[in-house]
This record gives sequence, C-alpha cells and structure tokens, in this order.
Amino acid sequence: GFDPSIFHIDNLAGLKIRSKFHLKGKVFGFFGRLIYEKGAHILVAALEYLKNYEWTMVMDEFSIYKNAYCSEIKKLITEAGLLDRIVYINPTHSEMGDYLNAVDLVVMPSISTSVWEEQYGRIAAEAMACGKPVVASKSGAIPMLLGGYGTLFPEGDVDMLRKILRAFLTNGFCQNAVCAEEMSEYAHNNLSIDNQKDLMKSVFQHTSSD
Repeated sequence: GFDPSIFHIDNLAGLKIRSKFHLKGKVFGFFGRLIYEKGAHILVAALEYLKNYEWTMVMDEFSIYKNAYCSEIKKLITEAGLLDRIVYINPTHSEMGDYLNAVDLVVMPSISTSVWEEQYGRIAAEAMACGKPVVASKSGAIPMLLGGYGTLFPEGDVDMLRKILRAFLTNGFCQNAVCAEEMSEYAHNNLSIDNQKDLMKSVFQHTSSD
C-alpha cells in the first residue's frame, strides 16, 4: 500500500515541479525501474508517431540500477527523435507524490514473461491517490488494482497505446476536478497502507480459522 501522507492531490506541489523542469504541454509519466518487463520500449514506440503534438515525458533515470536495457531505451529514444521530449528525474520516495502531481497521465506498459508478471503495481495506486489517470496494459493484477478507473490495453500492443495517447492529447479524458477527487478517494479508501493492512489481517484471520 501507499503512504497517504505522501500521495494525495497537491496541485501547488505539481506546479512547482513543472516550473522547475520547464515541463510543456501534456506531461506523461513513466515511473519505476527501467527493466524490460516494465515495457518502456513499447511506450517509446507509441510516442514516436505523436511528435506533432505538444507533450513531455518524465522518466525515472534510476542511475543506481544501470543495465543494458537502460542503454537500449536511451538509444531508442534517440533514434525516435524524442531526446528533447524526455526529462529524466531521480526523486526520492518522499518526493514521488510531488512528481506524480506534476504529470497529466501515468503510463504503465508492463509485459508478462515466463518468469515475471506484474503484481501490486504500486505506481498505479500512488498515481490515483494523486488524482492522476493511468493507462496500463492488462498485465497481471493491474486491471484489478485500477478498479475500473484506468484505461487498459493489451500487453505489447503499440498501436492501441498510440491511439489511447493520441485521444488523450487531442481530447483529454478524466481531467476534471470531480474525476480526480473520485480516483483519489477510491485509492485512499482501498489501496493505502492502512487498507492493505486491514485486508491482509482479515485474510490471515480467515485462513487461521480454517
């Protein structure tokens, strides 16, 4: 679960981050480790054909976890002509709420492999707690976690992700204050640390009684 004292709607904190990094247009967020299973290459492929729109993407650099995939993603970004659209960040956990408040949309294009499948997907819960819409693949437990509030696409489907992002850039969706508050309320009522503790406690008590 997420810490509600860190992850909540805070428009002022978001504006400060946008100003600090000179974020322009719609702002996409890709947060988390740069590993193959998180599907950053799928997102880059989708964004390559949306350069005629005004947008910026913030991405965790995760410099302490450098690997071959990080280098491959940076190569793909360069080849796609997206270098000037990407802003690399290195937030601490306590700063993540501010960064989530600064973006307009969080993208989670995770892919399952023979040895890995997306489980809790903490970023999704944290994003919704901050009132931010999530676009995610139908990977593992993500659909259940989103609780009907996110937009889903088939794993690895670049074309579908591109269509969803284009629709967002053109028309926006779930951008009004009521929707943001509703998403945040759902996350805080169902996905916070306290809620997860209560859920695990009830499961433990049930299995113990059996």
